Amino acid sequence: MKPIEHAARIYESEPCVRTFKEDLEAHLIHGVVFSRPDLFIMARPVSRSWPKHEIVNPWFNELTKTPNCWHVYLAAGDISKVWSIMPYPLEFASWERSNKLRFWNIKKLQHHGKLRTSPGAIL
Repeated sequence: MKPIEHAARIYESEPCVRTFKEDLEAHLIHGVVFSRPDLFIMARPVSRSWPKHEIVNPWFNELTKTPNCWHVYLAAGDISKVWSIMPYPLEFASWERSNKLRFWNIKKLQHHGKLRTSPGAIL
């Protein structure tokens, strides 16, 4: 199964506010989408100081605040490659797991090897 197919199936397996296509469109407009044979990512630049409801809403885009964090909304495939393909560096990374928003310093993640996860992992 391709990573994009794996990502789309998440929307079928658990309750979601929007459809996969709606979230994909939001990230095409306000963020970045990478779809490769080994990796799929939907992410967007945010500010760590924003409230959680703004960070996790892919349609929210506050351009007056300087982003310092890549919020990875969904990733599938070999996610160890996520940070090497982002269009520009930011200090932090965030993602939500079990409805808890988590922040990490990207340099520390890279240094400690915490980005090395198995192929097929979903953030």
